[in-house]
Amino acid sequence: REAGQHASTGKLRKRQSPHWQDGMKIQEGSVSVGDRSWRDASDVGAVADSTASKLYPCSYTQKRIWYSQQIDPDSAHWNVGMRWQLRGALRDATVERAWQILAERHEALRTGIEDFDGTPFQRVWDHFSPKVGIIDVSRLPAEQRAWAADEIASNDARKPIALTPSPPFRIQLIRIDADTSILLTNFHNVIVDGWSVGVLIREFGQIASRLQSGEPVELADASMQHVDYTLWQQDMLESGSFDSDKAFWKDLLAKWKRFEIEPDKPRPAVLTHEGEIRTVLLPRQLSDALTSFGRSHGASMFHIGVTALSAALSNASGNRDVFIGTQTACRDEPELAGLVGPLINTAALRFDATGDPALVDLLKRCRQRCTEAMSHQHLPFNFVVEAQNPSRDPSRNLIYSIIFTAQTAHIDTGQMGDLEFQGLTIAAMPSFSAGAQTDLGFFMVGREEGWRLSCAGNTDLFEIATIDRLLESWAQAVEALVVHGGEMRLSALATHPAGRYPGFRPLPGTSRSSRWPAAPPTMSRLALSTSGRMSLASTKSAAIRTFSMQAGHRCPLCACCRA
Repeated sequence: REAGQHASTGKLRKRQSPHWQDGMKIQEGSVSVGDRSWRDASDVGAVADSTASKLYPCSYTQKRIWYSQQIDPDSAHWNVGMRWQLRGALRDATVERAWQILAERHEALRTGIEDFDGTPFQRVWDHFSPKVGIIDVSRLPAEQRAWAADEIASNDARKPIALTPSPPFRIQLIRIDADTSILLTNFHNVIVDGWSVGVLIREFGQIASRLQSGEPVELADASMQHVDYTLWQQDMLESGSFDSDKAFWKDLLAKWKRFEIEPDKPRPAVLTHEGEIRTVLLPRQLSDALTSFGRSHGASMFHIGVTALSAALSNASGNRDVFIGTQTACRDEPELAGLVGPLINTAALRFDATGDPALVDLLKRCRQRCTEAMSHQHLPFNFVVEAQNPSRDPSRNLIYSIIFTAQTAHIDTGQMGDLEFQGLTIAAMPSFSAGAQTDLGFFMVGREEGWRLSCAGNTDLFEIATIDRLLESWAQAVEALVVHGGEMRLSALATHPAGRYPGFRPLPGTSRSSRWPAAPPTMSRLALSTSGRMSLASTKSAAIRTFSMQAGHRCPLCACCRA
C-alpha cells in the first residue's frame, strides 16, 4: 500500500488504497448505510442522505476522545462550539450551500464514529449535505435581540452532540437584522479541532461571498484529508519512529506526582464537567508591552502566559514542582496547515519553580521546557499515559488536573482582527463554555482590543470566588513581568498590587448565574413562520418553548424548554 511507504520516508501522502479497517485491508466496495437521521430529533446541523460510505481506523486522538465519551455519553464537554458575527446581506440558502461545499471538500464533515465490538472506527460518507438551522430574532425589540442570541448560543454550547448515525456537528444562523447574523458552529472534537474551525470559517467566508455575488467558487483542492494523517500516524508508530519521543516523556514523568489546587468542595466520586468561565481583559497598552517584553527575551505569548501561570499556581499550592497539561496543534508540516480534522494532541508540561527564582529566570526555564515538549509533540498522548500507567481515579483526569492554552482569535493564521471578504465581514465572538474538561483550565486569546485571560473552573469543586482569585493572581503575574522587567522574585509576587496599567477590566462570565441579565419582561417564544424558518415573536410567556421546523431542523433550546 502507498501508506506503507510512510514508515520509511516519514512523509505525509494521499492514500492510494482507500479502504482500511484496524490497519488491515477489508473487502473492497462500499458499505451501505441505509437511511440515517439524528438520534436526537432536536439536533440541527445535518441529515445524512442514504448513500455509500467507507470505514477507516480512528486516529489515536479520536480513540482517546471516544473512550472518554463512553464514560459520560451525555456530556457536552467535548463540544467545539464557536460563534461568529456575520456582517453582510447573506441569503439563508447561501449560508447552507457554502457548508455543503465545505462538506464536499473535507472528509471530516462527512465522518461519524461507530463502535465495532468496543473499537471505534471512522465512517466516511461519500456524500453528505449539512442543513443549517435558521433562527430569526429580528422581530424582537432591538434591545432584546442580543440577549436572545446569547441565550440560544449558551444553550447550544452545552447541548451534547451524538457521534452517530450522522456526522457529529450542527450549524445554525441567528438573524439579528437584514445585514447582521450570528453563525453558531458546534462540532464534536472527535472530527475537528479549533484550528480546523479556523480553516472552515475562512473558507466559508470565501465561498459564501462568491456565492452571494454570483461568482464561481474556485478553491484549490484540499491537499490532505484526516484519514491520510491517521494512516501516516499509524505507520510511524509501527516503524518505531516515535521511540525517542516515548523515551523523552518517560523521563519527564519520572517520579511524577499529581499537581492540583485544593478544591473548596468535596471531590465527587466520578469526574464531573459543570463549569464556569471567568475572564479579564488586559488593556491594549499592557498587551503591547507584553509583546515587546517577549520579543526582547525570545519568548512567545505562550511562554509568557505559562510562566506567569506556573508562578501563580506555585504560590497558590505551595508546590514548586508545577505540572500542567496543554494542547498542541501538531501542524508543523506545510501539508497539515489546511487539513480539517482532530490533529490536536495533549502534552504534559513540568516546570521547576524551586529556589525562589526571579520571574525572568522562571521564564527561561519554562521556555526551555516548552521547546523540549514541542519537539516531541507528535507522540499520541495515549502512549504518554500508557508509559506512566497512573492508577485510575474516576474522579480525576489522567496525568494532569490543570490545562493551559494560548491562541489568537483566528488560530490557524495568528490573525487577531476580523476576516474581510467581498460584501462580508466575519468577526470572532467569545465562546460559551460547554463544560469543564479539567479541574481548572486557563487560556489566553489575543484579540484586537487586547489579550483576554480566562479561567474555566469546575464549579462542583471550586467556588466562583476562588476561580476569580486564581485568575487575578495569574493576571498579576503577567503584569509583574512587564512592570518589574521580570526581576521580581516568585515569593514577592503575592504582594504585587494589580492594576498598574489603566484599563484592566473583568468581563462577564458565561454561566447563567453571572452571565445573564434578567430576562426582558416580555420574553419571546419560538413560533413557526409560514416559510418554515424559526422566528421569535413577542409573547407574555416567560418561558421559551420549542416548535418544530422543517424536516431535519430543530431549535436546540433544550435548557430553556425543561419546564
